[in-house]
Amino acid sequence: MKNLHLKTVLFTFILMYVFLNHIECQANWTVYNTSNSDLPNNIISVIKIDDTGSKWIGTLGGGLASFDENNWTIFNTNNSDIPQNSLSSIAINQNDNIWVGTFGMTGGGIAKFDGVNWVVYDTSSSDLPDYYVNALAVELNGDIWVGTNDGLAKILRKMGLLYLFSYRTQCIRGKLRLQVLFTEMQIHPLMKSMELHLL
Repeated sequence: MKNLHLKTVLFTFILMYVFLNHIECQANWTVYNTSNSDLPNNIISVIKIDDTGSKWIGTLGGGLASFDENNWTIFNTNNSDIPQNSLSSIAINQNDNIWVGTFGMTGGGIAKFDGVNWVVYDTSSSDLPDYYVNALAVELNGDIWVGTNDGLAKILRKMGLLYLFSYRTQCIRGKLRLQVLFTEMQIHPLMKSMELHLL
């Protein structure tokens, strides 16, 4: 009888411990959605956190949201130069520029936000292989890699110059062909007369 009582007390203690830990774990969740915050859309595709702790949240259809734990700032096609309201990727470079990859039925591309201004790279303003951007990554040297539905592109930052490299494959008459495109996007005025050496 004594063993049964001891087992019952021990079992009750274990149940209480599990229950209290479960309640404690549940209490640590904070949920943000369109009904209780300024989040523009409940479908979240990507999140990045910058050096200040601000969260950059990409949505599918609602644009880009920035949240600093107190305030929400929303960027969309109505109030900014972001090319589409559906975001697939976000990257933050060493200069704290926010790079976003977008896509949509009527276009998309890449947009860079420096905190004030937007610069857009799309298929009509650059040799970006496709307007549907799937992925962005920043190298330690500041180069931006862009994955699209039609190839890989690289924006090279070197000596104040910005270049876009595109690597695209095509199948022509049963043979695989690699096409390498090189486009000079922007040249710093002091560098125009200098010879360019990429490697």
